[in-house]
Amino acid sequence: MNLPKYMAVLVLAIMVMAPISMGYSLNSPLIVVNKDKVDADYANMLLDSYYSKRELSVTDDKKLKVLETLIYFVPAIDEFELTDNTERLEVSFKREGSNVIYKDVEYKETLESDDIGDEVSFMGSSYTVLESDRDKIVLGNLIEDTSCSDSFTVDDITVKLLAFSKGELMVDVLRNGKRVDNFKLFQDDVRKVKGEEIALKYDDLLEADDKKVFFFNVYRSYEFVKGDDLEGYDDVRVDIDGKTIELEHRNADELPKNFNFLNYNIELADVGSNTSETFFKIVKNADYTIDLEEGSRSFGNNVFAVKIENDKEDDWDDQIFLYKNNKLQEKVVDFQGSVNIIDQDELLMSSADLILVGGPVANQATAKIQNGLIFKVSNENPGENKGIIQKVTNPFNKNSEILVLAGSDKLGTKACVLAMKKGLYNGESTMTVEYVNDNTVKVLN
Repeated sequence: MNLPKYMAVLVLAIMVMAPISMGYSLNSPLIVVNKDKVDADYANMLLDSYYSKRELSVTDDKKLKVLETLIYFVPAIDEFELTDNTERLEVSFKREGSNVIYKDVEYKETLESDDIGDEVSFMGSSYTVLESDRDKIVLGNLIEDTSCSDSFTVDDITVKLLAFSKGELMVDVLRNGKRVDNFKLFQDDVRKVKGEEIALKYDDLLEADDKKVFFFNVYRSYEFVKGDDLEGYDDVRVDIDGKTIELEHRNADELPKNFNFLNYNIELADVGSNTSETFFKIVKNADYTIDLEEGSRSFGNNVFAVKIENDKEDDWDDQIFLYKNNKLQEKVVDFQGSVNIIDQDELLMSSADLILVGGPVANQATAKIQNGLIFKVSNENPGENKGIIQKVTNPFNKNSEILVLAGSDKLGTKACVLAMKKGLYNGESTMTVEYVNDNTVKVLN
């Protein structure tokens, strides 16, 4: 028996879509592309702009590295709040014509722990708690483990050991040969270097044959002091309430309509002309590590990490295996809502609106509706580096619409995707575009 040959297609469901995000609104559309063609790379350009994404990989020390880009399309009246576990972003504003004036921008996050040495996450990154009291919290990233008997250097910073007596170590800290700090350390003490972004922990001491070897942890440190401005910023005020760090922009009314705040990018997408709603696109970036316990852990969308711990009698390290759709992968890149399908008939019969990337040769879903297209794309038409975005009613379901993004060549299709990404398309029956470069696309009609 001969089984029908179906072309593998990658389908991605847009979970939340603001009407103004691509310049044109579809009803919960799906992006459909042949994952084995170059068009899949172009579809990824849309994904990176409009889909939340998570990347998982394994570090050399057998921890799970997680990179996240979370995208929110937010309708708001005069304020909005984004809450994710222990963190919260609050933004208030007032409309002024087609623009907005921000009134208040605040970020709050409660640390999982304030115990010295504990691992915590903050603003989407992983840190070690170096210092914590009522008015100050210092977090750090380990950048080097080192040992010495007299001195060591990290970048332009040199630490000289001056004296050791009764468990107390005296050190000088120099930058390019000039002293910037001087302090005493007992074992397990952590000290931030004055005016610098590093902190030292006196970790251990080894004595042998009248020789002392001192061990240090060197951290890239971040200091939060109640009532002060955040390090590196002159307009973000710090408040501390127990384990909660609060950061407030002191000059919110001077912010442009699109701005970055910590690990958030806030973009004014549209001020509704016939509605009281204002639309924002918020992108949050996170970069953290997870020390997994033995066993399986789900990350949603059929993505799993499995850790197998080393038996002390075995001569192999702990192992972490990553799976997506039951397939072992060295690194997982997962877009929210992506699935693999082989049945285009079922896809076209669905009630969802569709965005088809690629012409009938590259995309079987496009081939099935090509007789209903307004413009037949070929190698000659619309021509070299040119493509056409066209909107048609789904011939298999009159209640849904289809956008087809197809070019005479690969750059023509890329031009269609760039036009969508830049918001140049606004619902026209057809739009002909020409690729200029990766940042520029020309609308021909």
